[in-house]
Amino acid sequence: MNSLAIVLRLQGVSAADIRKLCLLAAKQAAAAPIRPVRIPASKDSALLGSALALWFRDSRFLDRAGLPKALKAYGRSPSVESLLRAASIRRNTKASVTFLAKSGLLSPTGHGKYIPTNRSARLPAIDGYFVEHISQGLMKLVETAYFNFTPKGKQQPLLQRAASVRELPRKYKAAFREYVNQQGNSFVTNIDDWMEARVPRSRRASKAKVAKHASIAAGVYAFAYIG
Repeated sequence: MNSLAIVLRLQGVSAADIRKLCLLAAKQAAAAPIRPVRIPASKDSALLGSALALWFRDSRFLDRAGLPKALKAYGRSPSVESLLRAASIRRNTKASVTFLAKSGLLSPTGHGKYIPTNRSARLPAIDGYFVEHISQGLMKLVETAYFNFTPKGKQQPLLQRAASVRELPRKYKAAFREYVNQQGNSFVTNIDDWMEARVPRSRRASKAKVAKHASIAAGVYAFAYIG
């Protein structure tokens, strides 16, 4: 919210108008129905996606054909619980396994074992993971837009692109959705593969062996709209 206010101010919006917008937003939020949302144990929805992607990549969780191996839910490796730990989900892993199963992100194969329903985690409802995901996406969008106008950003800008038209015939609505989903999935999957291939495989390295600030958070968000 602070970054958004700064961007609006830089574009000429008065401080008084920004204050009015914030007060109006707070008023509308106060009148909205209250629905308690508990922030999940992992505290990062991206870790769930990393875990599912790891299931398609790490030899410990692959069968002889190179496909995701059917895993038991809990216990020692190979299991869904150990998979989550390999993706850096350290706390309340059993609760996260239960969430994946109840959300339809895992498909039962019998004998208490599961395979991933999909390579990525598509959140099924508005819950703690969804709130965290949306909040992070909005914040990172504004941060990127602001950075790209700084002297450093003008020299080495981060990706910030958009494609839109105002008069797409309605008959292409379904075709647009299908095409964008296909292209978007390929784009995000390729980026994810590139990043995951460069994440250190040994996640148990002691802090003494890893230089401070040796790693950073990085990623992309993609979405489409109609109307």
